[in-house]
Amino acid sequence: MKRGIEEKLHQQLSSKAPFTEARVVYILVECRKLLELKDELKQYPKVRFHCDWALHTSLDRGFAKDLLRLFDQAYPFLLNDQPLPQGFEGFEREIDNVIHLRLLKQEFLRFLNAYNLPKDWVLQSWTKFLLSYAGVVEDCPLTITDNSFKSFKNIKSVTVNQEVAKRRAGDHHSLLYRISWTCLGLDDKACSWDSINTIR
Repeated sequence: MKRGIEEKLHQQLSSKAPFTEARVVYILVECRKLLELKDELKQYPKVRFHCDWALHTSLDRGFAKDLLRLFDQAYPFLLNDQPLPQGFEGFEREIDNVIHLRLLKQEFLRFLNAYNLPKDWVLQSWTKFLLSYAGVVEDCPLTITDNSFKSFKNIKSVTVNQEVAKRRAGDHHSLLYRISWTCLGLDDKACSWDSINTIR
């Protein structure tokens, strides 16, 4: 069975077909199956999280909790349009890595290398993959629901939305799109971080 999943993933990841939302979901489902069968879900927490997010209408466990904690701490500063205080440089870099999905990319490459799966697509088509992934998880919030979140003081959910620009970038060959991470506060106010990407 493991070999069958690896063969399916190899076929999908070496294909030149467009990264539609349906194809992205299929790839993530097969990745999660493989990790579960190999008992390696804990070794790839970010890959697992993003696979789970594609399959559930809301999440509040594991790596989702780590992300929510980041946004909970940053929310007051973002809401008031203030820079993060001195000493928060590493924290700001963490949030930047999250909203640009760099952590997923790094861990995905490690996963692909470990299973000898095609990885050229990550270098050539990553932003296309992200656009469809953002469409899959759009409006599926990361939520704060259980008692373990009592230390959270500012937010109750984080939602991702994507928007494709009506015009192309500079050279007219690149399509712009934005991924917005919107925090909904306990005060029912909202604020967002944006990631701007291009597709050639």
